[in-house]
Amino acid sequence: MEKSRRKHIGVAIAGSGACLLALLVVMPALGFGPLYATPAPSSAVIQLKTTLSVGKSPDGFVYNPDNNQLYVANEGASSVYAFNASTDALLFTISVKSHPGPLAYDPANGEVYAADYGASYVSIIPPTDAAPTSIKVGATPNALLYDPANKEMLVSVWGTSDVAALNSTTNAVKQIAGFNEPDAMTFDNATNTVFVQNYNNNSVAEIGKTNKIVEWIGVDYTCNYGTDFPNMILYDPANKTVWSAACGSNVVDILNKTSYVRYLDVPGGAESLAYDPANSEMYLTDNSGQVTFFNSKTYATTNVSVDATPRNLVYDPSNQLVYVTSEGENSVTAVNVTSVNIQLTIVGVGSEPDAIFYNSVQGTIWVGDYGTNTVSIVTS
Repeated sequence: MEKSRRKHIGVAIAGSGACLLALLVVMPALGFGPLYATPAPSSAVIQLKTTLSVGKSPDGFVYNPDNNQLYVANEGASSVYAFNASTDALLFTISVKSHPGPLAYDPANGEVYAADYGASYVSIIPPTDAAPTSIKVGATPNALLYDPANKEMLVSVWGTSDVAALNSTTNAVKQIAGFNEPDAMTFDNATNTVFVQNYNNNSVAEIGKTNKIVEWIGVDYTCNYGTDFPNMILYDPANKTVWSAACGSNVVDILNKTSYVRYLDVPGGAESLAYDPANSEMYLTDNSGQVTFFNSKTYATTNVSVDATPRNLVYDPSNQLVYVTSEGENSVTAVNVTSVNIQLTIVGVGSEPDAIFYNSVQGTIWVGDYGTNTVSIVTS
């Protein structure tokens, strides 16, 4: 399978949203452009802690605190590997349906969910090496998000107008209809609502606690098939806002519960978002080879140049670092969020490093080397 640009979430197919667009609540775009500053880098080179062999094309991570296991989805091998999060030892391998990418943990039942993007199923992985339960949800399951208010695992089903809600206790599936190619999702724990990006009509839909769409919010970006699709959305609890970006777009949209607030420019096409609650900052990688630091309260912006083709990033709260994978350079860059400069460049990772995850048990960074079927572990 050719490597997808799902950001571990998904892409979408064509569909009409003309009628739905008339219902969108859209406020005029406010062009609050950032003031860019690029600090001088101070770099060092370190070596990796270890490299683990996995199935094929690692493309997703999740940690299960109930059994202290860290799971790796192998998109190209239709399998999920379970490792001891404290020792890095491989515990067992689970076969799933087809091309898993997104993984999510359900605290209500202690199980891990894998969206089988190449099939119509979600695989529910028990804490042991027992066979998973496969639940049919519809064509091309996409993003996963646990909804603690309803104790359900939500699955955006790309290629449909539905989000599937899986009951944590019974595994019963309830389809929430009315979307327009649903994509990435985020949860607002202040109001117990879910925000869902929609590919085809440049909008974000809000799901209320009754599992119905209660609001449509228009966003600024325009999606182009194969390049731009809304696949990054995060909730900022400090300001009670939702940040939404589209892959390839030069805009990040900021929303509140009912309306569009403003947009912020980014220097190149957006790639990945990460949130830092300690500093109330949002971090974004883009196609121009930079990481953008957004202060989520003042919207002040700083840029840091990293290796070319940055992909995904993760925030390390223990060391106040942001780690960025650079797929084309086969490297990982760590940026200090306090001094806002490059603290170190990690060499020796495998080919096409993409997915990245912070292992809070050891304080290590796990990097999915998509091209060499390995996971590189870095001591942060």
